[in-house]
Amino acid sequence: MNQKIDLKVVILGRSNAGKSSLMEKYLTSKFQIKNNSTTIGASFGCKKVQTKNKLVNMGIWDTAGSERYESMTQMYYRNASAAIICFDLTDLDSFKRVDYWLKQLRQFEQNCRVFLCGTKLDLFESEEKDYASDNMLFYQSNDQVLKNKLESSSINKVINEEEIEIYCNHNDIINYLPTSSKSGYNVDEIFQAIADDWIEQQILIENERRVSQHNEEEEANSIIVLKSNNSGSRCC
Repeated sequence: MNQKIDLKVVILGRSNAGKSSLMEKYLTSKFQIKNNSTTIGASFGCKKVQTKNKLVNMGIWDTAGSERYESMTQMYYRNASAAIICFDLTDLDSFKRVDYWLKQLRQFEQNCRVFLCGTKLDLFESEEKDYASDNMLFYQSNDQVLKNKLESSSINKVINEEEIEIYCNHNDIINYLPTSSKSGYNVDEIFQAIADDWIEQQILIENERRVSQHNEEEEANSIIVLKSNNSGSRCC
């Protein structure tokens, strides 16, 4: 990796949360229907992003989500400006694991800006359609087998939007977006949001630096004037 990276982004989340598919879709516009490979350590990619009249070189680290590689993942937190924590919209346990990754990240990089990403939206919507269809059939037939299927359906166990919003508000999450790496829905948008937010933070930092510098100069000038006045008021 020889090129200079302006903005470092790490992608976190449990194994099979869709992290690699998210990065691959963003970088190559490709999607593998079956991808059973497990990331070891981290994989890297970069992309130039146009934002606020500035071209930003974004470096993206897709980290391992498997517990056996968690100690390796921590080394990639260093100097990360932003993080995407992914969870599978069809897997409640995947969402419950978000808090672990958030705490781990902030233990090493307190100032890292965190974005939450719900993945596999296409699967979630597919399950919703199947659930609605089965639900209608049950009310028409009152089939006990169908009732048992509905009660055990994963759609009942998936985290809802209100709970996600509450979690984001309580944990200073910058933004949340549901995504589909299969269709590309909101994939570009989440990375663009990170780039836009980073630029805004750079502008704030620069403005604060200028204000601080101006205040220091004003204070220095006041001291010079005060010394000059004291020197001129001495009695002969």
